[in-house]
Amino acid sequence: MTMRSRIGIFLAVSFFLAWAPAAAESSAVLVRDLAPGPPRPRSLRFDEAPTVLGGQAFFATADPRLGEELWATDGTPRGTRRVADLCPGRCSGEPQRLTPSGDLLFFVAGNTTTGENTYWVWRSDGTDDGTFPLADLKIDAFGSVGPISYLAAFDGGAVFVVRDGGRSGYDLWRTDGTRAGTKRYFDLPGEFGFSTPSNRRHPYLEGPGGSPGVRFDWQNVPWVTDGTAQGTHPVADLPIRLCQDEGWIGLGDRLIYAGGDDANGCEPWTTDGTPAGTRRLRDLNPGAPSSFPFGFVRTQDGVYFSAQDRYRRVQIWKTDGTTEGTIRVRTPRPERPLNQAKIVGAAGSRVYFAADDGVRGLELWKTDGNPATTQPVADLSPGPAGSQILFGVVAGDGLYFVAVTSAEPEGSLFFTQGTVASTVRIPGTSKLGFLSALGDRLLLAIDPDGEDSALAVSDGSAGRPRTLLRIEQAPSSSPANLSPASRGLLFTADDGVHGREVWRTEGRRGGTIRLAGLFATDRPPVRPPLFASRGGVFISLDDFGRDSLVAWSDGGAEPPRILVHDPSLFSPRGFVETGEGVAFFLGHFETAGALELWGSDGTPERTGKLAVVDEGADSLAQVFATAGPDPGTATFLFQSILSRSVRLSPLFSTDGTAGGTRALAPLGLGNHTQVLGLLAAAGRSFLVVYEEGRRSVSKLWVSDGTPSGTGELFRINDPFAHSFVNEVAATENRFFFTGDGRAAGRELWVSDGTREGTHRVADLAPGNADASPSDLFGFGNLLFFCADDGTHGRELWITDGTVEGTRQIEIRPGPRGSYPQGFARIGDRVVFAADDGIHGQEVWETDGTPAGTRLLSDVLPGPDSSAPTGFALFGTDLLFAAGRPNVGNELFRVPGVAR
Repeated sequence: MTMRSRIGIFLAVSFFLAWAPAAAESSAVLVRDLAPGPPRPRSLRFDEAPTVLGGQAFFATADPRLGEELWATDGTPRGTRRVADLCPGRCSGEPQRLTPSGDLLFFVAGNTTTGENTYWVWRSDGTDDGTFPLADLKIDAFGSVGPISYLAAFDGGAVFVVRDGGRSGYDLWRTDGTRAGTKRYFDLPGEFGFSTPSNRRHPYLEGPGGSPGVRFDWQNVPWVTDGTAQGTHPVADLPIRLCQDEGWIGLGDRLIYAGGDDANGCEPWTTDGTPAGTRRLRDLNPGAPSSFPFGFVRTQDGVYFSAQDRYRRVQIWKTDGTTEGTIRVRTPRPERPLNQAKIVGAAGSRVYFAADDGVRGLELWKTDGNPATTQPVADLSPGPAGSQILFGVVAGDGLYFVAVTSAEPEGSLFFTQGTVASTVRIPGTSKLGFLSALGDRLLLAIDPDGEDSALAVSDGSAGRPRTLLRIEQAPSSSPANLSPASRGLLFTADDGVHGREVWRTEGRRGGTIRLAGLFATDRPPVRPPLFASRGGVFISLDDFGRDSLVAWSDGGAEPPRILVHDPSLFSPRGFVETGEGVAFFLGHFETAGALELWGSDGTPERTGKLAVVDEGADSLAQVFATAGPDPGTATFLFQSILSRSVRLSPLFSTDGTAGGTRALAPLGLGNHTQVLGLLAAAGRSFLVVYEEGRRSVSKLWVSDGTPSGTGELFRINDPFAHSFVNEVAATENRFFFTGDGRAAGRELWVSDGTREGTHRVADLAPGNADASPSDLFGFGNLLFFCADDGTHGRELWITDGTVEGTRQIEIRPGPRGSYPQGFARIGDRVVFAADDGIHGQEVWETDGTPAGTRLLSDVLPGPDSSAPTGFALFGTDLLFAAGRPNVGNELFRVPGVAR
């Protein structure tokens, strides 16, 4: 069960198991391809340009089947590959901030089974096994400053920043690329805010004082760090402020930068990092007006940049770091000074730039600083109209650049080595994404033939770029909500024709059909929720408040039985089992806040209203219902949104009859408190709540149905600066949840419903590191879950609620982890999805012992993943959704699983 509040908190309940050497697996059979059709090209999204390391370019892109993950290419189709599925299955790791250092690549990505809600620093050596997470940045995806804005290469490793909830501040961390060598070493001053360290605001030398180190800007003050606490401190700011973002470049042991003061405006300056060694190079636009230098590039003989002269002409300038050596780059025709000059790139001693000489219009030029060699490269748009040179990338001794010309009004890619003869247009490049050099070749994102984007490479010839990565995928029906009934299994799927509708199957192709005629044909595609109960499945229509429909099916081929169909009612919600059948909730259009409890045993005769539980006039927001602490009962409450607050109901109980439905106890929660989840365990009801105010609080409450037995068990103050109570599950006698202590980080907690019996189970990730338990599931009096202990990655754990009874069972040896997820019970065993590093994410089973844990089925043979989800048992067969490239994401079965 997963619950989401309006503030985006996830409460997931699932469960977890153990590992053993894999025995021979069973074959998975495709039940039916519900969305047939040939594979089609799919769009590749490139959020950042590739980063080159060791002759390979690393990049992130989204495979529609497995999500956005880490890829690499050596510039050949065979050498273009997915490095690692960071979030195994159809979730996305979303790597970003790719930073090479030494022989490793460092980046930021998620480290969960869903791809959501965390940011970690990762490392990769270009192999799957050598790609694993190092440290949790402790930044939640919701309500935070967002992903890290500072990750710097340092001494073959990296320096980065972690939020410290214990003191509401930020810490500097350093890593050498190993988990053991990833440690906090300095507490930055100040509390949480929307600014994090940056290296973009202050000019700095790569090695200040000749020693290795990193400079950065922290709260508008320049700092330096050498990776130690003693070597981390503020440094003296330069006497002249930086007046252009990133407006600096190194030249020997000095910097050339754009500096500004009130008397002389923004001009070129130089510094050795000390106030005494800081001076203006020249006042290019004399007096208070500014020359606004920009576009600094370094060549073999100095630094080139663009700047305005006294006539506001933007020209190319060159400096060797001295006042005398800071000169304007002239042409062989001094009577025709250049204007609108913008540097495009530098290769060796040659600088390429766009400029207008007053005759040809704006075109591409080149120079090595001498007037005789300052010449136009090619007149791409003959005549005075000129071209628009957008941007360029140097690769080897050549320049790739994008230009809008009279012949190419939509723009195209060109290549040149500085002569007219070598300047060629590269066809098929009118629609481009990034450009990135890989040696003397160019990587680029293109839209071939007007279709979806692909990754390609060009060698600078006049031929079309060679495609490296273009993903094709078969259409998918994406089965979901697999719900067994007595005569068949119901699920929802989209066949590409009817939208998402209800289907039934007996596990065979011939018995898999769409249950037609259930919904009106003039409606858009719907997503009908399913609720399995006592041999049948309840089907409810989610039609955005336009109509209410409840139907029931025993899984047969006949149309479902309509139980409720009333346009005056809101869509049903909150289905829950009771002693008399199923209870659910409906609201009326005429009285927007009136909420009715209904009951049904699956027949129209015994489907009807049990009670009016609320007659308020405000709009209904959410209903929470769960099995009650007593057999045959259900517990529920609801909350509704007022103008500036949330109104909560008392806690209710029902046995599925009108007489057995009653309010139990007022909860005593304020009008600014939202309930995020409700679960029953150990004879009590546990509530996860969020309280808004001057100081927000995430809380766990408990109730035994009486006012005296209702109260708070656990809280996290200021959860946006720490973390929320978000993962919850129940066993036969305990309630488990993910709590956060300032000393021990995000760990697993347990409660028996009393304050004395509410405590952390164990410190799985020692110190204040986060184990971040997830995928919790109760099985008898044991809890199975997934967590990262800081050494083995996200792996399998089992606990009885005590330290002694908590242990890890490793499926994938090493620091990566197997990411177990999607658990379902099949008799006395459990099936789940996991990635052992050999077969990809596939179907596993366990009886709770290492010897009884094995790979059940490799649906997509080889190291790639079928990403199975939605396990359900019908008869003796296991059914689930999984993917193969030739059929897409469809319904599969493994026969004879139940014994």
